[in-house]
Amino acid sequence: METEIFREEALELLDDIEDTLLLLRDDMQNRDHINRIFRGIHTIKGSGAMFGFDEVSGFAHKFENTIDAIRKGEVILNGDYLDIFLTARDHIKVILTAENPSAREITRISQQIIQQLIAVAGPMTPATQPQLPPTKIVSPPSNNMTAPHRAAAVPAPGQPPRKVNQAQDTTMLNLPHLKTLVVEDEFISRYILQEFLFPLGTCHIAVNGFEAILAFKTALVENSHYDLVCLDIMMPGMTGIEVAKEMRRLESEMAVSTPCRIFMTTALSDKETIVGMFQEKLCNAYLIKPLVKEKLYELLKNFFGRPGK
Repeated sequence: METEIFREEALELLDDIEDTLLLLRDDMQNRDHINRIFRGIHTIKGSGAMFGFDEVSGFAHKFENTIDAIRKGEVILNGDYLDIFLTARDHIKVILTAENPSAREITRISQQIIQQLIAVAGPMTPATQPQLPPTKIVSPPSNNMTAPHRAAAVPAPGQPPRKVNQAQDTTMLNLPHLKTLVVEDEFISRYILQEFLFPLGTCHIAVNGFEAILAFKTALVENSHYDLVCLDIMMPGMTGIEVAKEMRRLESEMAVSTPCRIFMTTALSDKETIVGMFQEKLCNAYLIKPLVKEKLYELLKNFFGRPGK
């Protein structure tokens, strides 16, 4: 069922990506169009990996890197590049709908297009890659805001994703009842997080930053604040950074004694953003998409586990 949901969402996103790429021909500097394309590919990449579509995810990752270079101003968009992007978009649809996405001919064409995408963006050397904190998860310090915590995992090649089971493992966590807000515009990630968190307490959903701020402020006013916010970075309208800043401002304004924990959900291409958010003390931890239940629960134990348990 989940794989069919992914296919349907991915096909809709590919239609939107095509329409937006065509709009760019008349306005190649339009930041909204470029960001919209990036978000669509970003979603296909993350959700594809989550549901075992490894070929789709791997190809989309290369595509995403190239669009990200344009988004950051490292590459100037032109008509030739748009043609390559339209070809890449069409090829994702081929992989997605193929009976055997790892067939030799599909793989050969994938490699050809990937080489074109790499030529557009240019190779990324280790010296140009922003460095994230170590991946080891440690117990949070007393203020819970100084040491970043990372959780990341990708399904093994050829292995299907683990089926979500709401009750599995939750009784072993020894966690208090958690009130959680999931802020995510992407349906599949939103669905997965809700399934992971529902057995642990109350889980509310916001599909954009404006809904998130309204829910967060209402909870503070009613003295029933959220223990945890899982917040996507790449969202239309208000970005995750803007939402986190407003949440921290509201907590300061209302003199909240125990700030909520904010876990950012992101992709590897958001390294610079994540590092900046830790420096500004906007978030406590981050989860790399595709989201993995065991890694999320490990973070929850570190931040919310009862002493001595």
